[in-house]
Amino acid sequence: VWILAPHDLSIGREVLGSHPTPAAARAAVVGGRAVALTGLLGGEAGSPWQTIEVSACSPVRRREVELVCRDGSAVLGDAYLDAVHVVRADGSREVRPVSAEPPLLRELAAFVTYLKGGPPPKSTGADGLAVVEAIARLRELAGVQRVRKEAA
Repeated sequence: VWILAPHDLSIGREVLGSHPTPAAARAAVVGGRAVALTGLLGGEAGSPWQTIEVSACSPVRRREVELVCRDGSAVLGDAYLDAVHVVRADGSREVRPVSAEPPLLRELAAFVTYLKGGPPPKSTGADGLAVVEAIARLRELAGVQRVRKEAA
């Protein structure tokens, strides 16, 4: 959950402009660890909302992001695909190309560019903190307790 959910929440922030408030969540817990999480953020009438589903125990690797809007939807079927598929409410379809370069590599390159005097990265420390707080709240809503390792 701590490895996969930050990506989904960061994509949501990029698209929506902010992090919706965590509203509900369910988790699969194995051996005291949350290994899967489904969460709803936002959902107030007329406000943007986001759902996330992450799992470290699924036998199938699937990383899909779907944006559903008033006039249609857009789907990125995997983090490493080179196109977003758009389907409008009128039935028309469009394929929009995107970079197939690994996202983490792009983030690291942007940070190195910043260290060399370039523009600051898109995300700030405050954005990172908001992601951690959202995951902690989703875990709390799902009833996942923190597991403390006792000193040996």
